[in-house]
Amino acid sequence: MTHFVEDLLAQVQRTPDAVCVVDIPSADDTGGRRLTYAQVLEHARQLGQHMNRQFTDEKRTIGIVMRNSSDWVIADFACLLFGFTSLPLPLGFSKYQAEHLAFECSGFLVDDKGRETLEKRWEIDLDANRLVHVPSALETSLAVPADPSFIDSADAEWTCKVIHTSGTTSKPKGVKQSLAGLSAVLQSLLGVVPATYQKRYLSVVPLSLLIEQVTAVYLPLLSGGTVYFLDEHTPLIGEAGYDTSAILAQLLRTRASAVTVPPIMLDVLLDVAEQNTDMELLSLLRKELYITAGGAPISSEKLQRLSAQGIQVHQGYGLSENGSVVSVNTPANSKLGSVGKPLPHVQVRVTDQQRVEIKSSSMFQGYSWVDPSACSFTEDGWLRTGDIGEFDDEGFLFITGREKNIICLPNGRNVSPEQIELEFKEQAGVNDALMFMTTDGQLAIVLSVGPQFDHQHTQDWAQQRFSEVELPQAIWPLAPDAPQLQSLYALNGPARRAHATVLHLQTCTH
Repeated sequence: MTHFVEDLLAQVQRTPDAVCVVDIPSADDTGGRRLTYAQVLEHARQLGQHMNRQFTDEKRTIGIVMRNSSDWVIADFACLLFGFTSLPLPLGFSKYQAEHLAFECSGFLVDDKGRETLEKRWEIDLDANRLVHVPSALETSLAVPADPSFIDSADAEWTCKVIHTSGTTSKPKGVKQSLAGLSAVLQSLLGVVPATYQKRYLSVVPLSLLIEQVTAVYLPLLSGGTVYFLDEHTPLIGEAGYDTSAILAQLLRTRASAVTVPPIMLDVLLDVAEQNTDMELLSLLRKELYITAGGAPISSEKLQRLSAQGIQVHQGYGLSENGSVVSVNTPANSKLGSVGKPLPHVQVRVTDQQRVEIKSSSMFQGYSWVDPSACSFTEDGWLRTGDIGEFDDEGFLFITGREKNIICLPNGRNVSPEQIELEFKEQAGVNDALMFMTTDGQLAIVLSVGPQFDHQHTQDWAQQRFSEVELPQAIWPLAPDAPQLQSLYALNGPARRAHATVLHLQTCTH
């Protein structure tokens, strides 16, 4: 099997003059750029030569600190072609998070935003020889003819990327991914996602995420498509000040055929559909746009409402330790509420305790450092994902929660709270929800509520919706600015649920 970098080079040979990447111009028509496949490759060769001259450290791990753009793609390709392990860093990281990962890097590729972030936000002082400003390097390097023999046959087990993923503290882990592993993921996805949907991809989440690299760069370009990047004044989803209306406008402007979004964006799409105010956008969502979503639980009710409006969302499931995607719904195999069927190269098993474990040819090579939250392997070689789930009779996988969040009741029954919380958040006036167990062993749920919240209506709905095991015996509504709620938000995971138990006891005894 060829690896995906060889496949990318073959695509350049097939369609050298096709448009590869587009930087959408700003409102004042500045900053736009279109590059063909041949131009992207030429720029990557030029940048790679520049990197070879400047980065002489044997470690050859390079941090990419750049906004989503054609230059990001060029930087990534240069690393792949010239044997540099890339470590993409989110611009939104704190100083503490960034300096931990930056320590792993022998050099950095930056643009204007990245250089500003390194110097001012992260306060990382670098020698000039450890920093390459990609736009400037390309301007000077393009005057020099590129050496055509720029790449050797890469070892399939070469660690081509280190990807950040969250740890138990705010210090992220580094997941090492091989060339062969990413190639296996991409080969599987190319086999189940029709290439016709990859013609025009709009990138709306940071490329520091492996899933966005896979779905926004490699899949479209291996399919001969074009990738569009938001202008520098339009924040990505999840960045400070992001504007969903601006992103919707760019979906329409580019006539995007594919996009991957976090679940929060589905609320926006549902509003568009149910308000029925922009028929042109609604037509795009219904007939042209291939929408993939994942990264957090999505309620079945929301997916059903979108489907009723003619908008199909393909929910998926993955983790960086598997090279991103584990399973995904596709046009040929789809079931609402599930995360699809496992990709061809992935095996998934669910234990008697409903623990989801995986084995695949895209498995990661280990972590850059040890963290208590690190995934571990069973004695027979299966990765413990930490997720709870089940298969239905047709082979669709359903993820029902995280093992660390399971609430063990005194009656011996276990409850995964995530799906229950998700359904409460769909009710009118409910902004957020957190399940916990009271000191007397009963299930309870604390809700952050607004003016529309109706306590009796919510209780009646819950009685009808949940089984005796899942039904919260107490519903505890709080205003968003309530001190108890603020103290909960200061904690994470199991600690938050344990603190809710204490707060509830204090409230009930005063």
